[in-house]
Order: sequence, then C-alpha cells, then structure tokens
Amino acid sequence: MDLVRASVNDNLNEALLFLSHFMGDIHQPLHVGFTSDEGGNTIDLRWFGHKSNLHHVWDREIILTAVADYYEKDMDLLQKDIEGNFTDGIWSDDFASWEDCDDLITCVNKFAAESINLACKWGYKGVESGQTLAGIGYLEDRKKPIILSMARIDTVKNITGLTEWYGKNKRLRNLVNLVVVAGFFDPTKSKDREEMVEIKKMHTLIDKYQLKGQIRWIAA
Repeated sequence: MDLVRASVNDNLNEALLFLSHFMGDIHQPLHVGFTSDEGGNTIDLRWFGHKSNLHHVWDREIILTAVADYYEKDMDLLQKDIEGNFTDGIWSDDFASWEDCDDLITCVNKFAAESINLACKWGYKGVESGQTLAGIGYLEDRKKPIILSMARIDTVKNITGLTEWYGKNKRLRNLVNLVVVAGFFDPTKSKDREEMVEIKKMHTLIDKYQLKGQIRWIAA
C-alpha cells in the first residue's frame, strides 16, 4: 500500500512539474509563433552584438538582460518582484480573467490566443533577419556616471572620435561609462557612404578597445 501511495505521489509531482512547464511555454509568445519560421528559431539576429535568434531572445535573452540591468544579476530579486505584481501589483486585478474559462481546453485556447496576439504585436514587429536588437554593448558597473552623446554618425559630429578617445583613456574608463545614441548598427541600412564608414569604424573601435561592459550603443 505504501508503495502504491508513493507511486501515486510521484506521478502527481511529475504531472505538476509538467503542468508548470507547459504553462510557462504557452505564455512565451514565440512558442505559438509562425510555423514558417519555427517560432522565430530560423530568424537569426544579434542581441547586444552576439549571435542569437528571435526565439532564443524571447526564451532567455530578455530575462537575463533584465536581471543584469535591473536586479543586480540576482534572479531571486526578479522572482520576488514578479510575485509582488501578482499579489498587490500590476497583475493583481487580472486573476478573475485568468480563471474565466469553462474547461481546460477553453483555458488553453485563451492562453494561446493571448500569446499569439503578443507575438504579432511585439515579438515579430519590425524584426528582420540579421539585424541587431537592444543595442550593442552593456554597462557592467551601472553605478558609474555616464558620458551621453546623441548625434548623427558622421565625421562632423565625430562620435567615433569620442569613442576612440574614451577607449584610449583607461583612467576615464574606470570612472565613467559611455552611452551613445546614434545611427544604425548595420552599415547596409544607411544610404550615406560617410555614415556607413563611420558605423563600421564604431564596431572596430568597440572590439579594439574591448569596450563591452563600459559602452552602450543604442540605435537612433
């Protein structure tokens, strides 16, 4: 009898684990994305400069970036914040709508429909294969003050000159971060030859001086 009870409990525990996993899966918008691109898996792109694909960005990259940028790389803080949004935060009034279904199939269809809408509204919107999402570089020490520059990438505004000056100055790099809001990441997106040259130079300088961790380049 004890063996039977233990077996039943094990099955229930396993079923609960599967249910939790499936609930997470169906609420990831790209899991109900288009079959033609395998839910974004065949849309190759770059996330903060490193190779990824659209599905992986929504599966993992967005979460890890948020944890690093807003929760000091502490996943427990993120979890606590999410739980707070359920109990008395921005989602506390939504429980009634989540329970508003007659049977399991109705619930599943409702959850899937919500995720499909989010995939179309946010997941796929404006995304092209090969592009860079969310900027290039990151700020490892976010407590440092920043040098902020917002300008067109050309020889007159000299964003590349600022970047090179910052890259060469080790003392300055220890004191502040550099944030640049300018142009495209992909030189082929520009129709201006001078801008194309400067964009390529920006990429070269970031690699040459190993600025990732101290620079954030955001497309304008």
